[in-house]
Amino acid sequence: MKRSSPKRLYLIPVLSKALDILELLQKEKKPLPLEAIYQRTSISKTTVYRILRACVHRGYLAQSQDGLYRLVARPMKARFGFGSQSAEMPFSEAVTDSLKAASSAAGDRSDRARQSL
Repeated sequence: MKRSSPKRLYLIPVLSKALDILELLQKEKKPLPLEAIYQRTSISKTTVYRILRACVHRGYLAQSQDGLYRLVARPMKARFGFGSQSAEMPFSEAVTDSLKAASSAAGDRSDRARQSL
C-alpha cells in the first residue's frame, strides 16, 4: 500500500503504517489475522502487533477470540452551532426558535433515556 510520497519531512512513519493497516481492513471488508496483515502490508510483525493492540485499546479495531482483527464502526459525534445575524429579522428569529425547540426536545429525549437505564 505504497502512496505517492509528499515531502518526507511532514510524514509520521508509524502513523502512515497504522493508516495502511486500517485501510487494508477497510478494503478487505472481513476480519484478518495478524499474519495476513503483516504479509499484506510489509510492515514488521512487531510493529503490526503494536499498532493493532493500540487500535483495539482505542476502540478502532476489535479482536475476536480466534485472533482476527476487524474494524469497529464508530458513530461520529457532531456539534452544531448557529449565530443569528439579527434578532430583528423574521427569518433569524424563526431559525433561532426552531433550533431552541429542537434542542429542548432532544434534551428531553436524552433525559428520558437516562432515566430508563
